[in-house]
Amino acid sequence: HVGEVVAADPATHDLVDVRPQTEFDGTVPSTVPTDSSCLAGPPLCTTTYAGRIPSAQHLPLTELLQPGEARVRSLSELDAALASLGLDPDSETLVYDADSGAGAVATFVLLGVVGLPTRWYAGGFAEWGSLNASHPDPALRSLPTDSPWRTDSEAEVATWAGSNEGVRPLVFDPYATSSDAVPKNDRAYLASPPALPGAGDGGSGCSD
Repeated sequence: HVGEVVAADPATHDLVDVRPQTEFDGTVPSTVPTDSSCLAGPPLCTTTYAGRIPSAQHLPLTELLQPGEARVRSLSELDAALASLGLDPDSETLVYDADSGAGAVATFVLLGVVGLPTRWYAGGFAEWGSLNASHPDPALRSLPTDSPWRTDSEAEVATWAGSNEGVRPLVFDPYATSSDAVPKNDRAYLASPPALPGAGDGGSGCSD
């Protein structure tokens, strides 16, 4: 979730961006036309600004897969692709792309094939790039200027998406202390569910 990426210490976490070069460079916004989670619905689901997460290194997914195929490259090719990044095998690698599809594949390769401790930021740059308070179009500002979840204040914004492209995400609490309250509450509920009422403890029961 976004909170883990915001709090990640570069000394203990490597951050890897697997988007195409132009998106990593910030010359074009990341487009995610297959994403059905945005409120506007597909295909209107793009980031509100172009750029990348601070400290991220670039490893396009094409470096991990055979050209034109959905097959993983050989171990020697993977080692060569990763060599220039200097990923620490004792640190956790956080992987993201535009809308999670390529990031999930890259995480599988790094974790399951290469053996690096890797986690996947499923929200990707579609989420990161929409948490802004300074878009030229007020309708695409998702957060107030003093929200701790702003991402535009830490990135060099090269290009803003237009109002017919950018998506304003649904933000429940711009001052939340964490971004995973719902899954935490779900886990707590599953670990200690409330007792079910016994027979005769109330309720109408079955009726004809």
